[in-house]
Amino acid sequence: MTDVAPVLAVLLAAALLVLGLLYLRYRFTPAARWKARVRSALAEQEARRRRARRQLAEAGHDPDDHELRREFLDRQLQGVAVEELAKYPGIGPVTVSRLREAGLATVAACGRARLSAVPGIGRVREADLKDALKKIRREAESRFDAGASPQAAAFAAERKRRQADRDRRRQQAEAEVRQAEAALAALGDQARIARGVTFFGHLARRQPPGLTPEVMSGPPAAMLEPRPAPAEPEASARAEPVLVGPVSNLSELPRGSPAPPAGAALADASHPAGSPLVLPPDTSPLGRLRAVAGLGLAVAKADGRIAVAERKQVRVFLERRYATDPELARKVESLVAEVESDLPTLGDALWAVKRTIAAEAWPELYQFAVSVADAAGERNTREVECLARVAEELGIGIKPPPAHVPAPVVATEPDGPLTEPECRLALEIAPETPLSVDLVRRQHRLLSDRFAPEKFASHGPEFVKMAAEKRDKAERAARHLLGGYNEPLEAPAAPPPTDLRHNPDLDDVFGA
Repeated sequence: MTDVAPVLAVLLAAALLVLGLLYLRYRFTPAARWKARVRSALAEQEARRRRARRQLAEAGHDPDDHELRREFLDRQLQGVAVEELAKYPGIGPVTVSRLREAGLATVAACGRARLSAVPGIGRVREADLKDALKKIRREAESRFDAGASPQAAAFAAERKRRQADRDRRRQQAEAEVRQAEAALAALGDQARIARGVTFFGHLARRQPPGLTPEVMSGPPAAMLEPRPAPAEPEASARAEPVLVGPVSNLSELPRGSPAPPAGAALADASHPAGSPLVLPPDTSPLGRLRAVAGLGLAVAKADGRIAVAERKQVRVFLERRYATDPELARKVESLVAEVESDLPTLGDALWAVKRTIAAEAWPELYQFAVSVADAAGERNTREVECLARVAEELGIGIKPPPAHVPAPVVATEPDGPLTEPECRLALEIAPETPLSVDLVRRQHRLLSDRFAPEKFASHGPEFVKMAAEKRDKAERAARHLLGGYNEPLEAPAAPPPTDLRHNPDLDDVFGA
């Protein structure tokens, strides 16, 4: 027994050596080399598709422009000299000079500094300064959100540039996905043949079906000259996106693309594998209903969550405007839930709307977006920016109000009567502040000075016109409020005393 074990070990080692030599010989056969090239090409195209899909997801994500807005707003405040603080109660030239001596030359620098550390600034004066800084910042935000400053124009241009860059990267990623899909489809037949090339098949001298010297002599299909991506259509024809390559999985279509007709998504007689597939927009009543629901829910999601009131506003508008028959009306509830479960981004929702809804209906859709944003209460910054983007994309020349004030109901006639909330908004009087004749006159004088057209002459005629409109609106609001008190806009001047000894204060004291 002891003599058999070494013999068996030698035989096993010899068998393994022979098997290893045979496998090494197989690896250097033309069929095995061709299989390795095909597998390498498949792995390269799959990695390319995964990388392009990650880039597409990143480009389709709506960024938060809050930090960018704060950066440009701070630039605007850096241009406001510290002398502006002297316009507010409790702050005089002495306080301003102390701030300058401490190195605080701008309002932005004062906002970042610890004012109590400035020599000569006590607690009372510090409180006055903080209150004045808050008012200056609110006024700067009002001008910034209205676009009445160079920094606001630069902010809008930067946002537009970044959006264009995201759109460009998204188009490049979509083209990359299409090319990778086309390459993988072209490799399909070769991959099937390559799976039949095995080591044991080589030992049994079996020839896989379809494996010919002509197939092995050429490079894999993915290594051939790739088809160029479809050129960007002209603006006049940019209505129908083209998806190049076979579509075998509906979930791989870009978000916002309508579902293709039955039989068109998979390869068939009219769309064989590897041929281009053109997907027209779904302009059916159900397709329009889906596109408008996506826009409404995307606007509702702008502040981070969809409120019950916002969801209800979307359903009511769909039922009233786009559910044209009872069958569609019954589908509204389930369709809203379906769209919310796979909520599109605002960019995708606007793209779907522009493809399926006629341009003459876009102003109504903007008003619908405004009603959704206002359904849950006062607008915040994100909702204001969302509505601004909707207006820009749909070509609506309407600017939403600043985020820190409630949106008023705009009068339909430019010279029609103003409501009290509109008057308070025009005069920048908080809703909870009691009205008085002196308060209205004081705010009117402040805004008349702030929006004097000559102050905006260096910014261009558009800013001058905007300042004049705001000044006129403030005057109309002041006259309307003072009319309720039967008081004129300007306080009447007191007549000069005829008696040199006239002194009403002393008369009251001594009972004269």
